[in-house]
This record gives sequence, structure tokens and C-alpha cells, in this order.
Amino acid sequence: METDVELEQEQAIAAQIAHQKFVEQSLGFVTKFPRGCLTSDETIKVILSESKNHGVLDKDIFVQEGSPQWQKDEVTLRAEALRISCHHTTVPFAHPYVDWDDRVGILLVENGGIIGAAGFSNVTFIKDDREFVPWEEYLKNWQWLFAFIDPQHRRKGYITKRIPEWRERFGEFNSTRPWSESVRALFEKIRWYPVSEGERFGTD
Repeated sequence: METDVELEQEQAIAAQIAHQKFVEQSLGFVTKFPRGCLTSDETIKVILSESKNHGVLDKDIFVQEGSPQWQKDEVTLRAEALRISCHHTTVPFAHPYVDWDDRVGILLVENGGIIGAAGFSNVTFIKDDREFVPWEEYLKNWQWLFAFIDPQHRRKGYITKRIPEWRERFGEFNSTRPWSESVRALFEKIRWYPVSEGERFGTD
């Protein structure tokens, strides 16, 4: 027979678990792979095994609110793979509960197939209850949230060659910090760095 102390401990643990699930669901994401059940490489392999063949694709696909669900799923898979590989505690870009209105995912296509994905978010703030934001202000508020190249396609310059196109489309976007060593090396290679939020909002 359980003592009152044991019962209280069990109730406290159950409450803690329930709270954690509530927090995760509020964030729009419940961990699919509990900590320690698979190695990082094993987890990424399982995630990417869910990627489907969508026939021959001829160019990168920009994924937005009205895009087909399969395109959103392919972006989300790779956002989750990045979360695992970089040991992030939350999904860095998209999950089923995220509103895509202010987000653009990009499926990276080479040789007719998807080899990775990237994601941007617009962080324009409406000031003084204004409903209209000038286009030039909107354009400068894009943030690069993530990029993930499938393991077998890495170190081939696929991100490097796309930066100029992304700068043309998203303006002088900024990027989430801290940067990984590979991302920092990429910026050093092309001799360009995204602006910081401090530079953008005049706090640096």
C-alpha cells in the first residue's frame, strides 16, 4: 500500500509531465524522439526517411501559406532534422501549429530532387496600431531562420550559390544567433554577413 508521501510524489511527477506536455503543445510541438532514445544521426535518418519522391522538380520551390501540404511537410521534416542535429530545444521554423502567413520555406532542388530546405520569417512589427507597413520597411525585416542540407548532399556549395538570390528576394535579411561554425564559415567564404537585430533596430 502506498504511503501518503509516495502518493504525493507520484502526483507531483504526473503534474510535472502534464505541465511539460502542455508547454510543448502550446509551442506547437511535442517531441517525437525523446532525449536519449536514438543518436542524433539515427534520428536524422529516421526523419529524412519520411521524405517522399515527388517526381522530377526543375527548380527551388518557395513554400507559403497557400502551398500544397506536401511542400510544407518536406520543409518541416528538415527543420526538425536541424533541431536534432544542433540540439535545439524547439523546432526552429515550422510545425503543425505554426501560421505560415509570415513565413517562407524553400525546398532546395538539384538534379530534379529535393536536397534540403531553408526558411525565412518576416518580423515586421506594426507600430502605433498602423495596419499598413511601407514595402521598404517590410522588405528589410526578413530573418533567415534555418537551412538544412541532407547529409549526402553537403559540401557542394548549394547554400553559397543561393545567397545572392535570397538577398535579392528578402533584402538585407538578418539571421538568428548564435551561428554554428559551418554558418560562420559560409559567411566568411562569401564575405558577407547578415545585419544584426541591433543594427536593424538601432540598439547597437
